[in-house]
Amino acid sequence: MSLPQDILKLDFAALRTFRLVYQKASFAAAADELGMNASSISYTIDRVRKAAGDPLFVRQGGGIVPTDQCQSLLMHVERILTEAELISGDDNFDPAKAEAEITILSATYANQVIWPQVIQRLRQEAPGVKLFFLSGYQNLPETLSQGKVDIALTVGTVDVSGIRVLKSNLRDMHVCMMNPAHPLASKKVLTVEDYVSVGHIRFEPFPGWLQAPIRYAVEQGFNPERVIASDVAQDLPHFVQGSDLLAALPSRLAWPWRDRLALRPFDFPTPIRNSMFWSEATHRSPVKAWLRGLILEEVEKLPELRF
Repeated sequence: MSLPQDILKLDFAALRTFRLVYQKASFAAAADELGMNASSISYTIDRVRKAAGDPLFVRQGGGIVPTDQCQSLLMHVERILTEAELISGDDNFDPAKAEAEITILSATYANQVIWPQVIQRLRQEAPGVKLFFLSGYQNLPETLSQGKVDIALTVGTVDVSGIRVLKSNLRDMHVCMMNPAHPLASKKVLTVEDYVSVGHIRFEPFPGWLQAPIRYAVEQGFNPERVIASDVAQDLPHFVQGSDLLAALPSRLAWPWRDRLALRPFDFPTPIRNSMFWSEATHRSPVKAWLRGLILEEVEKLPELRF
């Protein structure tokens, strides 16, 4: 889709309002965010609709959904607003003066391991920057290419033009969790034969997902018994307690349980790799580039754990 010429007749405030309605999927939520009444938001969106020659948002169920042209238009609008921020901003970006809401798609690992430290620094260094989090297991290419998120920290790959990626900036290895009285707790390291010898509690955020230890076992011709599965990683340690089952989690997620459960490394590769993704449209935004750099700084500080 090429940019409709009438869009260029709109002011930046109208374009920002359009972007916010898209991000919030709600006229009322956008009005609350901007401190405006709903009729003002509706008036502004009607102006954008007229300029675009498209309804942009249609009612569905109890909410609104974007049209295909709306999703395409957003990418152009995001670039326009990013360039405007660059032109109007100071070359020496000052995070303390920044005002922005950034939408983050983030998986459990990043939420527990890296974001607490990032948020502490964010409140100290950029108190005007607000974050809105989405589940890290949504459709990654769609959410990025359609401008629904600004930064994604999650597993997976994206083979879509206009998307940038910094691969494997969050690295870890899985460990096996078990009841301290479990027979395998006497071993310092578990082999794949050990691992498949008893039933499992698995983390499955979506159908078909295989954790690295399970995937390795399957590749070696084993068929581990799946007894319990949950799409919430935090459930696994609770389920393991007092049971005869095994569960695996990345070491930094399992570490807080080291006094209550036996944690054992594997003697085979069980990597977890989270990457950072963002769109070309937001690449040059000073505040978003600053936040990406802040994330990387905190990742570099993560200590290596010993089991």
